[in-house]
Amino acid sequence: MRKSKLLVLRVTLVVSLCIVVVVYCRRSTTYSHNTLLCSQQEVNFSRAQSSEPFSVNTPESNLKYSQLLQDILRSYQHYHAARRIQFAVGTTSRALTWYCVSECGGIGDRVMGMCTAFLLALVTNRTFFIYQSDEVQRTMFIERHSIDWRPVHKCVELVHGQTIEYFGEPSLFQTVFQMTTNFSLELDRLYTTDNIYISHKGNVLGTVHSILESVISANLSPSHLRLLQYLVESGESASLHAFVTVLHQFLFRLPMEVRHMTISKLSQLKLQPHGFVTVQIRTGFMNSLVGEMSLFNSQFWQGIRFARTQESWRNMMKCAVDVSDSRFGEGSRILVVSDDREPKIWAASEYGSRVTMLDIDPVHVANKPTLGVFRSKSREVYLDTWVELSVMAESWAIVSIYSGYAEVASHMGSMDSHSVYIYDISQKTCTHLA
Repeated sequence: MRKSKLLVLRVTLVVSLCIVVVVYCRRSTTYSHNTLLCSQQEVNFSRAQSSEPFSVNTPESNLKYSQLLQDILRSYQHYHAARRIQFAVGTTSRALTWYCVSECGGIGDRVMGMCTAFLLALVTNRTFFIYQSDEVQRTMFIERHSIDWRPVHKCVELVHGQTIEYFGEPSLFQTVFQMTTNFSLELDRLYTTDNIYISHKGNVLGTVHSILESVISANLSPSHLRLLQYLVESGESASLHAFVTVLHQFLFRLPMEVRHMTISKLSQLKLQPHGFVTVQIRTGFMNSLVGEMSLFNSQFWQGIRFARTQESWRNMMKCAVDVSDSRFGEGSRILVVSDDREPKIWAASEYGSRVTMLDIDPVHVANKPTLGVFRSKSREVYLDTWVELSVMAESWAIVSIYSGYAEVASHMGSMDSHSVYIYDISQKTCTHLA
């Protein structure tokens, strides 16, 4: 009965969304006028700033370009620190700012967007910043690491002609008619501007290809050009995974509050760091009032976008059990993570003490109050989500369908690609990235 009511509600929402499709199809990828954004910096960042040279900790022992990447990042670390001081007194320009005001997707979309934007700033010698509105900061528990990417002023002006709101993403119109966004045209148009503002998720490999095909390529330094060519020539998921992991580690670290709570949760769950396997069952918040509805994704309508059946849960658990048994022996504990309580209840009933999980309220960071109907989530709920993500990052391996959440955990934990398993619902296969 409950599921029937949810289905009716979802259908109603779909119809309502279709009414405004025409409006969204007409959206522009650039702001039509200058927009001033101001933040109160409500998140309490720790004052400690890393002054030691960044050391690349690659999860792949055979990352051929690790020394080159390390040299580039160390050089940029010093460059960024000097330029940041100049920005504070207004004596320089040429920056690239990734920004998020409200509608910027989930944790995976946001973090991958930041990493992609940073790559673009890195190879074009721009000072990189991340602007998050107060609303967004309340949901994102990340701190600066090797560079201070926070804006030097509380207010940021999004300038018409220099801003791409949906960088590298097709509009609804383009999605419906299977059109693609031309990254190269976006890069060419922005190349001559002093300050660039981009938002939303990003595709690292797609951006690399686009940079090499754009006018930017002619002005790349020899080291930057070699780095991008290595990525393209390798063509391996393992190499790309390792590369993004390094970018993630360079940019971010978790707040002390999250780190302390992670240690406490691991102890409560009787889990040893890197001594357990995690299975993340992504259902798309199937039992929530507003689940994830990928309206223009064919896999969603085919029922293979999210793991919403017990068959898929059982197959994913079998994969996790096999990996855990092989690594840690029979009876080893498996952490179950999900955006819905039903798979957790099912796993507990099917596998008993073999599984463990955190008792938290699943929440999507992009959810927000709408017309006063949906309540705003508390900071503690988002904190629980990040603690769960941090606990996932401490596992030896992760089994999931494609999920930005699991992807961020793997980069956060510097996991080897052999430890990242993707379950394909349609093919019923479970294989690691390597």
